[in-house]
Amino acid sequence: MNKTNSLLFEKKFGFETWPQEKINKAFTFAEKYRRFISECKTEREVVSWLAGEIKKQGFAEIASKSKSKSNVYGLNRGKSIILGRFGRQPLKNGIKIILAHIDSPRIDLKPTPLYESEKMAWFKTQYYGGIKKYQWPAVPLAIHGVISLVNGRNVSLCLGEEQSDTVFTIT
Repeated sequence: MNKTNSLLFEKKFGFETWPQEKINKAFTFAEKYRRFISECKTEREVVSWLAGEIKKQGFAEIASKSKSKSNVYGLNRGKSIILGRFGRQPLKNGIKIILAHIDSPRIDLKPTPLYESEKMAWFKTQYYGGIKKYQWPAVPLAIHGVISLVNGRNVSLCLGEEQSDTVFTIT
């Protein structure tokens, strides 16, 4: 190697320099995260998953009759969640608030199809989560959501995730 080449910066992929233990930790984390984003594609699914996880950690629902009120949570229509952890000092000594939101890139269907003909339906939609219209054509899509029945009951819906399900696309 000549002197000129020895002074040049060479980019290396992290896995080329990391010890195997660190690589294994990265893959373990990535696999857990992959499962999470595969199972929790909407706000409701994230809130449901999170409620299950925090119950395992001893959080009690705010409205419950639980005597332990040091770690509490509350649900808002199954679409958002608030967590509280009370400190040991009085409130007058200060409070820390951490806020976050669930960002689920998605296309919401409006309740009524605009047009139906020849076994096809065109839906009026609204997109959220930083996605752009041009990103969706010809991508296989699933429908995740809740159907509110006339009797007030809500029914969860997940269509398009299984190999045998109907596939939805935007043309």
